[in-house]
Amino acid sequence: MTTTILNNNSVLLFLIDKFNQGVAICDMKFNIILWNEEAVKIVGQSPDNIGKDNWVSHYKFYSREDNELQEKDRAMYKAITEQKETKAKTIFKDNKGHEIFIDTRAYPLYDDEKNLIGSVAFFQDVTNKVKMDNLLTEVEQKLKEMQDYLQEYLKTFSI
Repeated sequence: MTTTILNNNSVLLFLIDKFNQGVAICDMKFNIILWNEEAVKIVGQSPDNIGKDNWVSHYKFYSREDNELQEKDRAMYKAITEQKETKAKTIFKDNKGHEIFIDTRAYPLYDDEKNLIGSVAFFQDVTNKVKMDNLLTEVEQKLKEMQDYLQEYLKTFSI
């Protein structure tokens, strides 16, 4: 019974679709072969809408320093070419100009004979966290400035 369940692709696809992170799987030519529901929510559309073979070149990803990433710099590409886990903190810009901060972990995929067959990426939208971290940093900086100002003010009027 357990073997039957684990060998049932529809069960595995159902589980992947229910992950609370985006999941994308690509083959050795970087064609997207699987894309779950959460990935569609994060990116705003399915790669089916533009052609799975054009997906990698269609979307623009940027480093957190706002430099556009070339395909060779993307996590899924590195997972295949370097054959190791790759982590990335990127910005995705959707077709409406919105910036979505994404944290990604990509891994090489191997078949049963240990042949490299592609990569899988797990990613999540961390936009709200990044915005809150930035706001907290800004507030801390303003508080520090106020503290410095008050110290100088008190020194000026101390007897």
